[in-house]
Amino acid sequence: MISGWLILDKPLDVTSTKLGNIIRRLLGAQKVGHAGTLDPLATGVLPLAIGEATKTIPYCVYRKKSYRFQITWGENRATEDAEGEITKVSSVRPERQEIIAALPQFIGEISQVPPIYSAVKVDGQRSYALARSGQDVVLKSRLVTVYNLSLLSIDSIDQCTLELECGAGTYVRSIARDLAVMLNTCGYVSSLRRTQTGKFTEKDTISLEKVYDIAHNIEQAQSFLPIGAVLDDIPAVPVSEADAVKLRQGMKIQSDLVFNIGETVAVWQDKQLIAMAYYDEHWLYPKRIFNI
Repeated sequence: MISGWLILDKPLDVTSTKLGNIIRRLLGAQKVGHAGTLDPLATGVLPLAIGEATKTIPYCVYRKKSYRFQITWGENRATEDAEGEITKVSSVRPERQEIIAALPQFIGEISQVPPIYSAVKVDGQRSYALARSGQDVVLKSRLVTVYNLSLLSIDSIDQCTLELECGAGTYVRSIARDLAVMLNTCGYVSSLRRTQTGKFTEKDTISLEKVYDIAHNIEQAQSFLPIGAVLDDIPAVPVSEADAVKLRQGMKIQSDLVFNIGETVAVWQDKQLIAMAYYDEHWLYPKRIFNI
């Protein structure tokens, strides 16, 4: 059974969850998860964890992400992307310098209200489900981090393309909506592509068609990245075979290495990832065991 990471170039008009289900059936995997949902109308870098790699998703999903997106001016849409119905129009079209002057106000730690058509939970239900059922949805603002936001091109009087580098939880649609408000006009995201998630870029991706090929020739496993591919910035601790056995049995082991109390480490025996563990007073306690 294959366990590892598959970096998919997500196609248009399909949900991240549906793609995960397709991959699971194609590869005969028991578990498939994704690190960072992409909307159906978005494309680009979608890291998929296969099998035991799903246990490392938390170490990938909160990484820095980059996007390239297009804003269409003059209309607000219910979903804040091209899928929704028009809710408001404006004849105002911002000039290049106006756009450039406004962008610094979206860089740093900013307050942002997620789109109502999003996966944010309200009283245990997804916001998009409530919105689609006709209920009024009010979401609270939250702090997100934007590292960079720049104008790439003016594509026409009605459209421009921007590049965004941000932390987890940032909604591109909210950036477009709020930028339009600041520029006294309307606007929505008319195209969106994720270009990077953590260490994974567009160069690391494979197409869905390639996955179909892999499913018919599983020896092409070089398309999969190892489980530890997302653990580059996690301290690695080598252990003996005897200690590896203890960890697999859920037992703590002693450590000669010193870390911060509660710090997470990746435990290896030779080249085999054994467990994620946390450190406490010269002991390592297993958090997640890899059954490989």
